[in-house]
Amino acid sequence: MAHSASVPEEAPRAGVVEVASLTKRFGDVEALAGVSFRLEPGTFFALLGPSGCGKTTLLRMIAGFEVPTSGDILLDGLPVADVPPYRRSVNTVFQHYALFPHMDVARNVGYGLRQRKPSPDRQEQQRMIAETLELVRLTGYERRRAWELSGGQQQRVALARALINRPTVLLLDEPLGALDLKLRREMQLELKQLQEQVGITFIFVTHDQDEAFSMADRVAVMRDGRILQDGPPEMIYEHPVDPWVATFIGRMNLFPGAVETNGPDCVVRLERGRHVSCPVPPGPAPVGAPVLVAVRPERVWMTGATDRTERIGVTDAIDSADAADAADGPGSSGMTEPRFGGRLVRTVFLGDRVEHIVDAAQLGTVLITAGNTGAAAAAPLPAPGEEGVIGWTRESARIVVERQVAGIRH
Repeated sequence: MAHSASVPEEAPRAGVVEVASLTKRFGDVEALAGVSFRLEPGTFFALLGPSGCGKTTLLRMIAGFEVPTSGDILLDGLPVADVPPYRRSVNTVFQHYALFPHMDVARNVGYGLRQRKPSPDRQEQQRMIAETLELVRLTGYERRRAWELSGGQQQRVALARALINRPTVLLLDEPLGALDLKLRREMQLELKQLQEQVGITFIFVTHDQDEAFSMADRVAVMRDGRILQDGPPEMIYEHPVDPWVATFIGRMNLFPGAVETNGPDCVVRLERGRHVSCPVPPGPAPVGAPVLVAVRPERVWMTGATDRTERIGVTDAIDSADAADAADGPGSSGMTEPRFGGRLVRTVFLGDRVEHIVDAAQLGTVLITAGNTGAAAAAPLPAPGEEGVIGWTRESARIVVERQVAGIRH
């Protein structure tokens, strides 16, 4: 009689990180409140949030520098909450690098090798140091001291020191924060390329949206010790889960209103009277529910009238939309691309883009951004103080619902 063999459960690959219902309290302060996520090997994961949101505390607990109040941390399927840092296959790169000033680059990078029991022989250490310095493009800098290096070079030394023992997870606590803007942008690209090359799971802490979005495969937006949203950067930017995430991630125009119909489009009557049509949100938005219509500034257009005939035409178009709204309500003219009259208050030049601040009677203050390109510069905008027309397409708008989350201070 044949017996069927049971299939053993597949062991997790190196670099799997699981955090389950993790909580950390410092006295009466709850720094983390039930955080959970799972990372597959080779993921570049960014913890993004303002100062005090709990992201560094979370990183320190994964590293072993803090002990959880409750919850579990698993690395490659094994619980490590009670395992000391030196026994975890994890290394950390700190914001200020913590290089040893009395050691040259080679000895800084090889420090971790010398702490291993047993440590590799001298020839093997030299080989591994040379390979790691080549990885971070510092070949030839072996005998330099920390004060002889630029900020970017010091950061590469810190990365090399963290990578030389080939950890399965690399933790980075705002490692670019001490660099100037130009160098920080260069290092963002280098760090992402390095992560792809070594294939190690990276967990990166930052309060800078550009850093998180330019490097990470997944971004977790944190506030008050909780992860509010976790997903690919594009999803978080295009579909924020609540008003706080919407305004923390980039810039956002938010117009309050209430749902009047919800299907096949979601039609919202704004507080100041007009109806606008939006794609149906993924979450619940019942008829009558208070919501916010969210439109990114780069999705709002504005045009001015170059002569009296155009100004009359613009006014007639807006008046017609108002009249149709009043007569027919939802589904009337102007729904797919609503238009509103507005006065250009101020234009701000920001180098690669231009911001326009508009006062619209039916919306309030509206922010519009445009790239500083020839086409944008040639657009017929009104002069500051003059009237024009603003609008957006149906596909550009999002419905954002205020969430009631225990412990979150909205």
